[in-house]
Amino acid sequence: MNTNILAGSTPAGVETIHTPLQFRNLKHSEIDCRQQSISERGEKKTAKLLLYKDARVDMNILDETVGCERWQRLHQEIKGIMYCGVGIQQSNGEWTWKWDCGTESNTEKEKGEASDAFKRACFCWGIGRELYTAPSISIDLTDKDFFNGKLCQSFSVSEIEISSNHEITYLRITDKWGKERFLWGKKRPPLSPSQRKKAFERLYKGENIWTQLRDSFDFDETSLQIAYNDFVSSKSSLESE
Repeated sequence: MNTNILAGSTPAGVETIHTPLQFRNLKHSEIDCRQQSISERGEKKTAKLLLYKDARVDMNILDETVGCERWQRLHQEIKGIMYCGVGIQQSNGEWTWKWDCGTESNTEKEKGEASDAFKRACFCWGIGRELYTAPSISIDLTDKDFFNGKLCQSFSVSEIEISSNHEITYLRITDKWGKERFLWGKKRPPLSPSQRKKAFERLYKGENIWTQLRDSFDFDETSLQIAYNDFVSSKSSLESE
């Protein structure tokens, strides 16, 4: 197994096989908001937020997409910088690796740097890459957001829509009381019954549009599977008559 991060060529005698590997888009519950800064202009205070994912999200998505036994991670320190490589086993048994380095956290130096390197390596595989398309998020703050001069408010992504090109098209952020504090983009209209039927017909005929259907219309995985199973059962009943 070649884990050298500087090696980019294929070893002699090994056939290169390109197998499409698609990771789903992140769900709103898998995205966190982090305060980047607070600016003041006169009496007006504004918080700038960033969207991020944690390492557990990456591990869960790797498990569900490739299987817990078909991916692994390695850490290597080079010139004082912590790198992490995420390897995924291909259909021919060979391992493909993608690497990136991390930065220290404000709390635990080594653990934070290793975790950040892992998350960045997962970005290289495409997991959560849609976060790079997020708009600039600025939230106007009020006195109720502070306690003893410090920000005591928290924010979370309540709704998000991501296109099949992995670009954020709609984003809604609320505070800890559920109040809307940021809204961007235009929400897609829900699928009509006829549109859903056409999509299920394509799936039934063998077209590989499951990921596209789930991500483009922000379906919950379980509810989409149940709806499709009902469609298949109905279809099979009609064909057997």
